Amino acid sequence: MSSYYSLNDQDLGESAVERMADKESSLMGRIEAFRKQGRLLDASVNGVDSKLPFVEPKRNPDPWDHIVYTITTRVRGRRNNGRHISSQIASKIQAYWDGYAARKDKARLQEEKRLRALAKSTIKMVTSEWKKAVFVSLTSSYSP
Repeated sequence: MSSYYSLNDQDLGESAVERMADKESSLMGRIEAFRKQGRLLDASVNGVDSKLPFVEPKRNPDPWDHIVYTITTRVRGRRNNGRHISSQIASKIQAYWDGYAARKDKARLQEEKRLRALAKSTIKMVTSEWKKAVFVSLTSSYSP
């Protein structure tokens, strides 16, 4: 039984099996070489995961590399602008509340001014009535 080989219901001789083994061996060697160069896109071969880490092949930068670099630097710049944007928002919120406090103070001052004017007019009315009462009482006590 050791001299009998069968593949896909076909009988194979010993030389055919050796040729298939050589082909398989050279194929696996080429796959391993591609993997070491970083040119193998699929991480698994024949359903077996590769244990080798992915290595980026050495190459000269192309136009897409420049585009990706530009985009990533702009994104990093936007992240750094986050503090700037948040400080702008904080200053606008602070300006709103400062304006609100100023309006509230202005309204309070106007109310105080109105109350002073009301108090002043009340005092004038009271004093005029007092003068009338005193003048009438003085004239009535000195009547000849």
